[in-house]
Amino acid sequence: MFTSIRLAMVSAFVIVLGVADRGVAADVQPNKTHIRAQQGIEDGAGKITKLAYVSSRSHTKVEYVSGKSYKDDSFSLTYKFSYRDNDNDPQTYTLRFAYDKTGKMTDIATVNHSSFWEPFNALKIAGAVLDGVSQELNK
Repeated sequence: MFTSIRLAMVSAFVIVLGVADRGVAADVQPNKTHIRAQQGIEDGAGKITKLAYVSSRSHTKVEYVSGKSYKDDSFSLTYKFSYRDNDNDPQTYTLRFAYDKTGKMTDIATVNHSSFWEPFNALKIAGAVLDGVSQELNK
């Protein structure tokens, strides 16, 4: 069931999920691949917020938090997103994006969130519903 939920997120972000432990090498020393990944997150921050919280009123800010490089040349970037919820209250959530050495996104992990609801909760629910329907149709 959770595989389909992640697949729903994959189609939304065009990613393949699942990262193995690679051992931390150092903080990210930006190169062209890292910069391209950062630009993708920063340029797409409003869309990411809308997918994370479909009822969000507006995306207000994205902040770089940290980056790590790993021994296999993969890397991760952590960003904090700020938005206004449906009640116009300020909310935040922090995500860690993992990439392979070519810059292909391989995972998204929630680090923190101020809302009662986890980021991407609606996508997870929709994925679970689709899983159930698919299983019933395949009986």
